[in-house]
Amino acid sequence: GTYWPRFLESLGVSATVSNSGAADAAGQLKDGLVDAFAFAAGVPISAFSQLAAEADVVMFGFTDAELATILEKHPEVAPLDIPSGTYAGHDYDQKSVAMWNFAVANQSMPESLAYEIVKLVMENHDRMMQIHSSASETLPENALNNSFLPFHPGAVRYYKEKGIAIPDELKG
Repeated sequence: GTYWPRFLESLGVSATVSNSGAADAAGQLKDGLVDAFAFAAGVPISAFSQLAAEADVVMFGFTDAELATILEKHPEVAPLDIPSGTYAGHDYDQKSVAMWNFAVANQSMPESLAYEIVKLVMENHDRMMQIHSSASETLPENALNNSFLPFHPGAVRYYKEKGIAIPDELKG
């Protein structure tokens, strides 16, 4: 993805980057074609689960100092602890970073449509959880974790109805 090279650069790590999907990257690691790979997705990541079950791999995260550096240089991410046992052989907690999921719309999308999309997602939490466990964080109050992307007026209306005040500087 586009973020991991930036994170590594922030830490002074020089890496040769090749882009591919998670399953392909996992296969390349298993076959010895790459030394490591990173992939941003909701935890647990199926390619990581399969790789951990099939190969002797070490999953690594950030030290406290590295995490602090990334959080300072990339305010759009948040700290994430990947709990012990998430993946086979993963018997330790791992410090990483996470981004909140966003649906992005053209500013010309009708307000009513944006409103209905946000409402549909936010008011069907159980169904979202059936799709992926990381949807546990897809809650109206987590909209306040966005500190940099403007909200569509339809989304602002939905959150206002739910008592969540979007800062003026983020109202699109």
